[in-house]
Amino acid sequence: MSRPISSLAISPYAARVLASKGFERISDLRGTSEEDLQGFKISPRDVEYLKNILQTSATPSVAPSLTQSAAKMAQGQQIYSTSCSPLDELLGGGLRRGHVLEISGPPGSPKEALLRSIPLSFVQNSEHVLFVDLSNMTGPEVLRATLKGYDGLILHHVVNTLPDFMVFLHHLPALLSAHSKVSLLVFGSIHFPFQSSPSLSNASRQALLQRLKSTLASLTIRRDLTIVVTSQLSTKLLNADGSTATFDTGGLGVMVPQLDPVYLPGGRAYRVIIVPGGRNSGFLKLLSTPSTPTGKGPIAKAQYNFDGEVVYS
Repeated sequence: MSRPISSLAISPYAARVLASKGFERISDLRGTSEEDLQGFKISPRDVEYLKNILQTSATPSVAPSLTQSAAKMAQGQQIYSTSCSPLDELLGGGLRRGHVLEISGPPGSPKEALLRSIPLSFVQNSEHVLFVDLSNMTGPEVLRATLKGYDGLILHHVVNTLPDFMVFLHHLPALLSAHSKVSLLVFGSIHFPFQSSPSLSNASRQALLQRLKSTLASLTIRRDLTIVVTSQLSTKLLNADGSTATFDTGGLGVMVPQLDPVYLPGGRAYRVIIVPGGRNSGFLKLLSTPSTPTGKGPIAKAQYNFDGEVVYS
């Protein structure tokens, strides 16, 4: 049986607008395009949420009460500070609930420092964090030192190999059900399991990335979970016309995130890269947003400084 629209995690205003147009259940929205939703004059976040619900034919696994407060229904609108003002600036004020943030940088860049500081605004709000370390870069003791007084709200896991990572993803929904207070999921060095499997065929790699995308999309849409990942930058050779070059043909070398964006759920992801300009400074560049895919809009940037522990403007 189709769920009522009033049970979705959309704003009260959007629920009223849809009701006024005769939409009472999710099934009533089938066939409604993104342009139609935008024409209803509801918020971009509500449009994205409804679009993904329709695309995946998925509904939130834990339905909000029909009598819950407007504040609770609008929880998906909540914005969390990343504890880094330049990054908050690029994200329009901070990290939005139910979205994915990918941070990529070269070795030695402060991406891991950012990864450790982002949970602070969540735990200060008494929300729990699941921190998954995929390359043994951030141990529990490091997190405890960063999140002093809040370490009891952090659930830490270490997963290194690609098979173990796929098994972990399979059991992740059950793990989150057992820890229902988790609202932030962190994947440190998400590229590492793929990088450490050099014999993986391109077809298998793409299939696994699609499986990862399906998991992330389900968690952001059905559980309204916020997800942050870090990844390494790699060098890609391009010809003057933008096509892929080789060392034989020459070309321009550019730094790009090591994992293709195919694993990120459409309409819910931000991609940021770190471009060091010196040992302790550089730029954060916003490659894409939920409304602007990679290569489809201008690249915004903000300068940062790094003192060894904290990234700041």
